[in-house]
Amino acid sequence: MARKINLTYHAIERAEERLNLNASQLKNLARKAKSKGFHAGSAPSQACKQYLLRKTKLHPQTSVLGYKNLVFIFDGKTVLTIYKLPYSVIKTIKNGSKTYGHRISRKHQQKRYDNE
Repeated sequence: MARKINLTYHAIERAEERLNLNASQLKNLARKAKSKGFHAGSAPSQACKQYLLRKTKLHPQTSVLGYKNLVFIFDGKTVLTIYKLPYSVIKTIKNGSKTYGHRISRKHQQKRYDNE
């Protein structure tokens, strides 16, 4: 994985804010997303496909890739920003899918409902 990935300041801020990830963790995930991520056409569910297409419309001239429960917006080899897939999209994906890594723990599910 010697691919060079660049991070914008905005992407680093969003990763810290939304996902509690530091720059090196974000860079590692971005490398994996670039090599193993999925586009809207190969999304694991219809809801995920629609979500990725909406992000593609919001960010034209970029590459929108899903990886696990994250969405990366790339411009070439530069990460512009990162989003977490909404729970409503994640739950449409077959639980335990090894291909996409979407396994939602009971603890996470309970935490989500406690916050509502």
